[in-house]
Amino acid sequence: AWSRPRYLNLRLPQAKLVYIDLHGIMLDILYNKTQYGFEVSDRGCCGSGLIEAGPLCNPFSQICDPKKFVFWDSYHATEAVNKIFAERTLEKDFPLFF
Repeated sequence: AWSRPRYLNLRLPQAKLVYIDLHGIMLDILYNKTQYGFEVSDRGCCGSGLIEAGPLCNPFSQICDPKKFVFWDSYHATEAVNKIFAERTLEKDFPLFF
């Protein structure tokens, strides 16, 4: 995965492609959820939290605290997780963009 952006950057000198390992960050969050302040990582916050990503997650859904959940629905990360993605990217990978 790391060599592909390097190869494309050589082939496309006007472009700047950067590989960011969000999957690795997500695995770290899932394996160490309490260190990140999360309580729930096996279901989503909204809807039933298990298999859907739409109809059961609506304005009438039960209120939950998304700061305690890794996932918003069955596969979207919560805002708290996306904030970690952004912070880790800025800390570690930001220089790669220049």
